Amino acid sequence: MRLAVSWAAAAALAAALVTFPYWTEGWESSRYATTVLRDMLVFATLALSLDLLVGHAGMPSLGHAAYFGAGAYAAGIAGQRLATDQLHVTLGAAMLVAGLLALVIGALVVRSAGIFFLMLTLAFAQMVFAIAFQWTEVTGGSNGFPGVRRPSIGELDLSAPDRM
Repeated sequence: MRLAVSWAAAAALAAALVTFPYWTEGWESSRYATTVLRDMLVFATLALSLDLLVGHAGMPSLGHAAYFGAGAYAAGIAGQRLATDQLHVTLGAAMLVAGLLALVIGALVVRSAGIFFLMLTLAFAQMVFAIAFQWTEVTGGSNGFPGVRRPSIGELDLSAPDRM
């Protein structure tokens, strides 16, 4: 019974977060609140994944943001090159690239421990940063990555100004 109540509460919270832009339309600062909430959810996901690695697996990492950035670039590049704004395509590309990068780096780093593990994760994160910053033809480097549109989910367009 207690498990069912906690699942129901989690489902209600998830539904409230997903529908937040719709039930806050009348608020004066709705765009700002939605932007802050969206950023909080994205970084909470990053924090949860880091908690899984550090807290449960016991492997502190200094390069965890490399996967976050690689996935973000993959989503942007996939959306731009494939001329799509469908969330399932861009999110799939982000998960695939971040997962492959984690597989490669993980295979090289997992046999180390302690300070060596920390330094190797930091070194690989710096390599990913250098690639993203210097490969300007693909990533835009310090000029940024133009032309990335907000995603849509089927017919639900999330790029409307009142849905930001």
